Amino acid sequence: MVALGSGNYTYEVEEGWGKLPDGWSFKECAAVGVDAQDNVYVFNRGEHPMIVFDKDGNFLRSWGEGTYPRAHGITMGPDDSIYLTDDGDHTVRKCNMDGTVIFTLGISG
Repeated sequence: MVALGSGNYTYEVEEGWGKLPDGWSFKECAAVGVDAQDNVYVFNRGEHPMIVFDKDGNFLRSWGEGTYPRAHGITMGPDDSIYLTDDGDHTVRKCNMDGTVIFTLGISG
């Protein structure tokens, strides 16, 4: 077992967690967030920018294809929203949990 962190912030690495569909892979995982239902949102720079898993690592869905050229950061909002930063198009987007963009700060480009 590999443990990271210290004190109240100690995490164990669980090999094999995060079951992707066949042929999928992560590319440069930029950020991870967890919602109130313990679903895990992996924001990465691959073909499927947002990949969502349940707490056991089972694939639930993906979204954001074609929208995030360079995933950078994620913050989970208190109102079941997700704030995503993209340093490729210099924007911050507020989305709901299924990926619908509520608003965008900044101008792409």
